[in-house]
Amino acid sequence: GLLQVRLSVGSSPPVTSSPESIPDISFSYRQNAIFSLSHPIKGLQVQGQALKAFFDKGGAERLMASIEIDPRRYQYEKMGVRFSDTHGPISAQEERFNSELLKKVPYWGKLYERTQMHASLFGNLARKAQADAFLATFPNATTQQMKNMGEWIMTSGGRPNMGQLEPAMNYLSLGLFAPKLTASRFMTPYLFAKMMSDPVVRKVAIRDMVGFVGTVGGGI
Repeated sequence: GLLQVRLSVGSSPPVTSSPESIPDISFSYRQNAIFSLSHPIKGLQVQGQALKAFFDKGGAERLMASIEIDPRRYQYEKMGVRFSDTHGPISAQEERFNSELLKKVPYWGKLYERTQMHASLFGNLARKAQADAFLATFPNATTQQMKNMGEWIMTSGGRPNMGQLEPAMNYLSLGLFAPKLTASRFMTPYLFAKMMSDPVVRKVAIRDMVGFVGTVGGGI
């Protein structure tokens, strides 16, 4: 069955879990909706950089590599901010674009690979932008406040830490949906309420949610 196909490939989910989303760059906006809509200008800037995945593969790879060697990398790790890896294990990749099988399909595979790069680059740059803004605004934040902010960035950005369920994420993506993104939609309201006890992070969370609701409301 599908599970056997997946296990035989090792790091690849079955082909059926991803094809419908291959040319869909809107996935990045849906996953990072709170960031994109609460910071529309920054969101457009991130999108402009992420589009290099389609037109400048070398430039996109250099951008990805620059995050790895960023001098603030230790602080990102301290916050719990994790970045997607297009060549890492399934759990480290963007969950809608993680099939090694599809990358091998002539012509179609190239488009798939570029779309995966776009999703990873957009998500990574969005998380980095939020982390950098927090570190610049609150340079004296405590370790706990940094961890709280990291949790807010990851959860509101569709990539929550699933704890003991994390290993299961590899197999939940057998369906035509993104399990972490789905989970984040339920977890974000709870986390927002939880962050109200943190005097530093609640400022960011409230600003994000007010900006998100305002943009959505203005669009309607």
